[in-house]
Amino acid sequence: MEIKKQQVFIRAIYFFYLAGLSCLMPYLPVFMRHKGLSESQVGLVRGTEAMALVLFTPLWGYMASKITHHKASLRNLHLEFFELEIPVPRRSCRGGESSPGSKCSICCMKEDPSSSSSYLCCDNSFSSDAFAKDGNSRRTFNVWSNWITFLLIAVLLLMSSFFRCGIFPILDATSMELLEGSRIRYNKERLWGSVGWGIFALLSGMLLDFTLLGDFSTCFYLSVSLTGVATVSVGCLRFPDQSTVQNVNNLNRVLYRAEVLVFFSLALVMGFSFGIVGTYLLLYLEDYRDPTP
Repeated sequence: MEIKKQQVFIRAIYFFYLAGLSCLMPYLPVFMRHKGLSESQVGLVRGTEAMALVLFTPLWGYMASKITHHKASLRNLHLEFFELEIPVPRRSCRGGESSPGSKCSICCMKEDPSSSSSYLCCDNSFSSDAFAKDGNSRRTFNVWSNWITFLLIAVLLLMSSFFRCGIFPILDATSMELLEGSRIRYNKERLWGSVGWGIFALLSGMLLDFTLLGDFSTCFYLSVSLTGVATVSVGCLRFPDQSTVQNVNNLNRVLYRAEVLVFFSLALVMGFSFGIVGTYLLLYLEDYRDPTP
């Protein structure tokens, strides 16, 4: 009975935490583009974020084993990641405002020989030819440099990755121990995370269709709410007693095993593939979305 009770909490954590991630993570590249970042800047931020996950994940696992308080560690990681998800309120242009640091968009109708009309919107980016008049003259708009925006987004995402990377290792290890090492039961509980991701990734995408262009606050608030439920579920989970195990000396022997090397090689290749697709797929789809209203 106690194991079944703990299974409910494990399922809730996987379901709501991955559901919260699915509302935000797939759309971050599009969010960054709407904030004025170029494709190369988006790739740099996402690549740095992935490197942070690789570097900091073993650190959190080591620290959790050292202090032997996995519940406190996991709850604190959820709370810190929860706080970093709170979005900055959207600010629209006001009449007569010309502040160089305002988050405003320049939108207009531009005639295109290939179509009757097309809608052009430049968000915190530099535009010149797009605003040419009669094909001869050229009007220049001084737009605020996006380097400050780039640095702020990069710092916040790195901080988020720093706290997020320790959640899964601690949660997976705790789940396996509570389920008495049963791989079949663990796979069933882990499946709930995939269910949560699939449902809310679709739901958040549908909600974005009903919001203003470039307004991602719905995704942020939904992600915060779901992550908050996962954090509460962590507080209800009973963590087994932990004892510090000195097994660092066996690390080299494990790493030199053939099956371990093959696994890491496959993970590296798949990581490259997922990184490229996860970063640029939605940007590509946005470029080729249907222009008709």
